[in-house]
Amino acid sequence: GAVELYYDNSKKFETIASGTITSGHSYLLDNNKLILGSSDDVEIYSGGEGGKIHCNTGVLELEGDNVQIWNHAANEAMAKFTVNGSVELFYDNSRKLRTLSNGVELDNNLYLLDSKEIRLGSGEDFRFYHNGQHSYIQHTQGSGNFFIDSAANIALRTATDETSINCG
Repeated sequence: GAVELYYDNSKKFETIASGTITSGHSYLLDNNKLILGSSDDVEIYSGGEGGKIHCNTGVLELEGDNVQIWNHAANEAMAKFTVNGSVELFYDNSRKLRTLSNGVELDNNLYLLDSKEIRLGSGEDFRFYHNGQHSYIQHTQGSGNFFIDSAANIALRTATDETSINCG
């Protein structure tokens, strides 16, 4: 049969055929864990300085058509994941990156450290980079041409805005 537990004449816990029902909050003190699964698969706990969800036996999955991660005060978005839609990443509640059906959109600048390259093409044969002293645009494969097209003039200038080469 069923077991019922009361506090101050209010039912807080009961057993039923399929498990238990709890009414109200359940509290675990610091460093105590809620452990789920017959192999201690998942642990949820607080060490006093932050909360953790730990998966001991494989992949931790979050499921939902719209999954969002917010700061503690729930007033700044950090990440949003939408089924059949975008993934959005935020910095200080300002969206910085969004995935689209045809690629990725940045809402601001892309910053790379020195000697890190932007590589394009299936052979990664078109590269942009800065080595700390010099800047490079390279077409690294032996075949194919390097084209620069413009509807108007093309000008190569120095830092003083003096045109060195002008085509057009």
